[in-house]
Amino acid sequence: MPKILIPLDADPASMTTMAGARAIMGNRPWTVRLIHSGADPKREMRAYLDDAAARLQAEGHFVTIVMAEGPSDAATTLQRASISPRMDIVVLTRQGSGNGWLDTKAPVELVRRPLFCPVMIMPPEVAAAPGYKLGHIVVALDGSTTAELGVDLSLTLAERLGARITVMTAVERERAAAADGDKALPALTSAADAASYLDGVSQRYADRVRFGQAVKDSGQETSEAIVEAALERRADLIILTSQGTSGARKEGLGRVAETIAQTSSVPVMIARPTPTSKVPFGRGALLKKR
Repeated sequence: MPKILIPLDADPASMTTMAGARAIMGNRPWTVRLIHSGADPKREMRAYLDDAAARLQAEGHFVTIVMAEGPSDAATTLQRASISPRMDIVVLTRQGSGNGWLDTKAPVELVRRPLFCPVMIMPPEVAAAPGYKLGHIVVALDGSTTAELGVDLSLTLAERLGARITVMTAVERERAAAADGDKALPALTSAADAASYLDGVSQRYADRVRFGQAVKDSGQETSEAIVEAALERRADLIILTSQGTSGARKEGLGRVAETIAQTSSVPVMIARPTPTSKVPFGRGALLKKR
């Protein structure tokens, strides 16, 4: 049974987290871990989490509650909580006010950590749209094999939730050096090159799904192009991989993942590949074929 980590605090924006979690879980049972960090002398947060747990249990999920009181920052607390037991996904909100323990830095800091599971970040404004569901996923690619691992994640979610998928890439007039480390990136410096690349990706998965395709060629920042493509297609989720940093130089989609995590008005799921596994999102139940 897949496992999901859901951090909550007293900030109303954190309720966006529950909307994202429910969309990911769909109608199947999950193992849910609710977590809060910090002092709770009046046990108000404990009562809040107990109520949330009761609602989730009534929906068929298996729920545990963690009340962490250590001095660690939010990202460290969530990183530790995602490892033991190993989670399949962490869902958190990009806080609007930053008044709770989940401060505004938590999403970006967590994306930088070497997690073994994806992080889904919900913008607070999604809470204003009741009934959030994952019906359409946009996967951002940059020509690297690492970025294409986001396709595997999107397929798993689409098969569970019945969502459709659009693969997209942004034309880059000045392409940096290889981001894979072991393999040079194709030259996606024209719309024709980008369309040909997406055709190749689609053909490799033709036995499982028919992808929509999108090429952005507007000379804008890559992060803006990705979000714009998602908005134009009314996508419910953006998926991309973060390849981290190498020294002071950010590489591949890693150079835009943090910007999207901070600014996107569309929910985003970011997976950071690990150097020790060919399954960069972890080996948990989420990625097993159903």
